[in-house]
Amino acid sequence: MDAYNLLLQGVFFYRRFNETDSRRAVELYQKAIDLDPNYALAWARLAQEYFEEALGGWTHMVEGSSKARAAAEHALKLDPTLELPHIVLGRISLYFDWDWSAAREHFQRACDLNPEDLYPAAGLAWLRAGMYGRMSDQIEIRKRAAERDPLDTRSLISLLVDLALAGRNEESLAVARQVLLINPSGAGAHTNLTISLLLLGRPEEALAEAQKEADENSRLSNLPFAYWALGRKAESDAALKELETKYALDAAYNIAEAHAYRGEIDSAFNWLDRAYRQHDSSMITLRVDPLLQNLHKDPRYKAMLIKMKLDGDPPIALH
Repeated sequence: MDAYNLLLQGVFFYRRFNETDSRRAVELYQKAIDLDPNYALAWARLAQEYFEEALGGWTHMVEGSSKARAAAEHALKLDPTLELPHIVLGRISLYFDWDWSAAREHFQRACDLNPEDLYPAAGLAWLRAGMYGRMSDQIEIRKRAAERDPLDTRSLISLLVDLALAGRNEESLAVARQVLLINPSGAGAHTNLTISLLLLGRPEEALAEAQKEADENSRLSNLPFAYWALGRKAESDAALKELETKYALDAAYNIAEAHAYRGEIDSAFNWLDRAYRQHDSSMITLRVDPLLQNLHKDPRYKAMLIKMKLDGDPPIALH
């Protein structure tokens, strides 16, 4: 019972989605495991948190994904009927390994183990069509998940990102405002609004939101866009330089986006190449990212799509 209570406390901090609370969640899951080393769900939750730390840039991708993979595999050894370890392994395969087949297998196994869990269903929809630009099925699944638990900001963030990638910016903005209301301390709570506001032609509001962001990585990743849209080149340059200096290892893709948005095509591709070499998790959005529009006519963009296996139509095996 004590281990279970620690697990519940960890889930509370997991949902707050910021670096400080992520560390608290890890500590609580570890305490639960210390009390009960065979507690498979605690191992699975620990794996989930390690993955989120890597995805959020709060720990290095290689370290975080390695720890997440080990914890998830250990959870499955303890209890092969758990779906959460398969979700974590599927996300590692998708975001970091870029192994679409392995990701599909893990998400499908999670669906088989728990048909009511919509997260792996969304993962399968992304692999089937979403990352190739056809996102309607995935968005509908995300909406159903949000309806089931309107206070789950993780589901809402996934929904707003998918809406933005689909060009449905008014809808994305509405969901981002909902996330900010529910969890104002979450990482990206303010900058979730920034890109939608920019794409809607509202740069003053976008800058105001970006400046309020507490998470430094998120703030610096968005300030170059907002300043540039307002014609404040010197401030955009300064913010981008700071981002490059502090987060070259964790935000190469974001840096490439900023250069692309600013029309600096060669610099954008240099940073995209770096993001590819670093296995930056955001590379999976290469085909659908609206901030990369300025790159589409350059032959290097098609070449990068081919390297990522995101050219053409979805593979037959994923239909």
